[in-house]
Amino acid sequence: MPTAERLLPPLSSAQESHFDRLDALLNEIAPLPARHRKTLPAAIAELSAQLTGRRDERDRDYMARPRYLAAYLRYFLPWNLYRQARLLSGLLAGGMLDLRPDARIVDLGAGPMTFLLALWLAQTAEARSQPLHYIAVDHAGKALTLGRQLFAALADDPQRSWRVSTVKGAVLRSKTEAADLLVAANLLNEMTVDAADGGSDGGPEAGLRTWADRTLADARKRLATGGRLLVIEPGTRSAARRLFALRAAAVTAGWTPLSPCPHAAACPLPARRNTSWCHFTARPNHVPKWLL
Repeated sequence: MPTAERLLPPLSSAQESHFDRLDALLNEIAPLPARHRKTLPAAIAELSAQLTGRRDERDRDYMARPRYLAAYLRYFLPWNLYRQARLLSGLLAGGMLDLRPDARIVDLGAGPMTFLLALWLAQTAEARSQPLHYIAVDHAGKALTLGRQLFAALADDPQRSWRVSTVKGAVLRSKTEAADLLVAANLLNEMTVDAADGGSDGGPEAGLRTWADRTLADARKRLATGGRLLVIEPGTRSAARRLFALRAAAVTAGWTPLSPCPHAAACPLPARRNTSWCHFTARPNHVPKWLL
């Protein structure tokens, strides 16, 4: 089986049926006012541009803006959920996450808890019955509230054993319990990397290395003994450069990459200018019509 299909297996029929419900759940939990529905395509395009090509113009509190929150919930959340559900299915099947009963998951920059929703979709019914503590950290209280409501509606089990806690505050300064699994999904690409950190002679690459060392040191402080770090980023060149800098810092510090890298050697595709970079593509099979 090709690597991309092992890492990103298609949704199962059961996962598809749950995913199909998302549109109705969003309409129930976060109904879209007429003024926002009319301008939704423009808001999606604007937010997409801010998150990619016009990053300097990005509204850092976009999750707190009703117009952009509506765009995020109706477009970015379902697509991220689709990708993460497939990814987590592959990681769980490969034994990469190792979520024991009572495991603590700390999700930095959780937003509307996309990772929690994806993890629930990816898990088996037996795994969903095991106790687990999920801690969502984000500065946008509205997004956290919507995420909790979405999870309660999607899981729809008053006896469920997954406990959900929220920490509202600055993501990188908030204190949490030590994590068995520390999650940073679509977070690194929104962090500021100061080229000045590289010193007068270091330049941008040195600044990136300094940023990676600091980010890894912060992650280490947040992990329980034997804990794991899961970083998920879009497959763009700029996001890849940050991932590879973080991976290089981790390997230097003695960490072991589990997936998707089959080795701990230097990366052969480090996203330098005019070269390719390591990323995966997969066809959006079985995506609901409402999302297409």
